[in-house]
Amino acid sequence: MKLMTTCMLCFRENGEPSPLAIEVEYTNDERLTGRCPFNHEGAIAVQNFDCEILFDMGGMALLDGFTREAVTAFAAALERAYELYIRVIFALSNDPPKFNAETGQPTSFHTLDTIFEPLWKQQLGNMSERQLGAFSVLFALNERAEPLLLSSDLVGFRNKCAHKGVIPSRAKALEYGREVMKIIDQIRTITVHKYRPALDRVTHAHLVQRGAAGGSTMHIPSMINWIAGSSSTTLEDRLTALEKYRQWLWRV
Repeated sequence: MKLMTTCMLCFRENGEPSPLAIEVEYTNDERLTGRCPFNHEGAIAVQNFDCEILFDMGGMALLDGFTREAVTAFAAALERAYELYIRVIFALSNDPPKFNAETGQPTSFHTLDTIFEPLWKQQLGNMSERQLGAFSVLFALNERAEPLLLSSDLVGFRNKCAHKGVIPSRAKALEYGREVMKIIDQIRTITVHKYRPALDRVTHAHLVQRGAAGGSTMHIPSMINWIAGSSSTTLEDRLTALEKYRQWLWRV
């Protein structure tokens, strides 16, 4: 997938963005770089979390009729939402970050860097069931309630699509997407309204990891829209919005 963006160097030179969009190949494991028609090269850090982008990718797959790919993308979005909640809870007990006066970058994220990252890498990162267990325990402990979780039937459905090559009907993929959306919306609401300072720390660390220093940042529309929320409550309405904004935002 390619993300369409504008050149901020053109903006700085001319006082307005270039009317010609830049196509940047979207990945979440390296800096996004692009070159505009005027030969400016720039780095872009997308502010959105992975769960937002993955859920939109699931939506685009569904709009294009790729139901199996939609289910697997929705499933990946849910796992990344679990991870985001866990990171936010860990960030609650972080020491206040210290910043380098010249670069503006944090010089320490005590809990997130020294405890969480090795734990995630060694014990949780490659284990979906462990991630779900960690999320469930932390949610119950902090929210004093049971989290919304997928039913065993939908978990089995997801596994069949992912591991046995099942190609589901559009109706079944929509059902799965709706349930995933409910869970992600619950996590989003809690982190935004209850844990905003910790969420801000995680967001800052996310931007630093994505290469925000020395480049531009960009927030793109999404069906989840973690910070602002969505004005639509149904998956169908959000898919309608996605069909409009993806025409100018994404390319194959």
